[in-house]
Amino acid sequence: MPARDLASGNGLVSGYARLGQWESARAAFWALPERDVVSWNTMIAACVERDRPQESLALFREMDLDGVAPNRITLASILSACDGSQENIAHALIAGLRDLEPDAMIGTALVILYGRCGSCEKSLEIFHQMEEPRDPGAWNSIIAALARNGHTDAAIAMLRRLECEGIEPDFAVFNSILFACSHGGSLREGYAHFLIMGGDYGIAASASHFMCLIDLLGRAGKLEAAEELIDSMPFEADGLAWTILLSSCKSHNDVERGAMAAMRVAEFESWQSSTYVMLSSIMRN
Repeated sequence: MPARDLASGNGLVSGYARLGQWESARAAFWALPERDVVSWNTMIAACVERDRPQESLALFREMDLDGVAPNRITLASILSACDGSQENIAHALIAGLRDLEPDAMIGTALVILYGRCGSCEKSLEIFHQMEEPRDPGAWNSIIAALARNGHTDAAIAMLRRLECEGIEPDFAVFNSILFACSHGGSLREGYAHFLIMGGDYGIAASASHFMCLIDLLGRAGKLEAAEELIDSMPFEADGLAWTILLSSCKSHNDVERGAMAAMRVAEFESWQSSTYVMLSSIMRN
């Protein structure tokens, strides 16, 4: 197949994928008379973005059968698709690493993967093996891995190291830190980092940052402060914000505020069974 025609075909697949026209992208991909590594990478990445991990792994196997050698972009996508099961890890590492030398892209993907598995020791090992200076993506990944696995102090310590390296943390890093503080019960640290994010780095708080802060206050029993934060956010609260407050009211047995939160949740999501369960639990207690 002429290179120009293949490039045009790949562009068509990529264009459909970017527009979210999944079936058209698949049809264009399988209609290609020949497929190169760019073709496969485009389709695999589209599967990952659409949260189709099993399909992306199936494509990876088809790629191997088609005799097309994967590259670093392929492997990074496949590692992102792995859900942490040992079977998927083994498949990705054995099939993908056999012909490739680790680099920053692969290292970062492995840090993410082992973080999903709950193996922070392995994530840290790979992170420390990566060549310096490490890029922001690698730092974000290790901080997220530590935060998501309950290692709040280690995540904050890694943030300090990042700052010492002269790298400015971004919104994703602070999202991980706030998540860690919320689930670790570190109210003072969490609130301080929320202020540092805007005051020192000029990062405008996103909805996810506010959700973490609401959860942080709620878990700490600061239900009035959590409600006030919901009402004072620079955008209208959605059902998630009120669901977080409702869950905290359940934990701290605040019947009146819990009933109010349940009514607000219902405004966005109608009456879901989970809302009934939480509200009835509060009333029963």
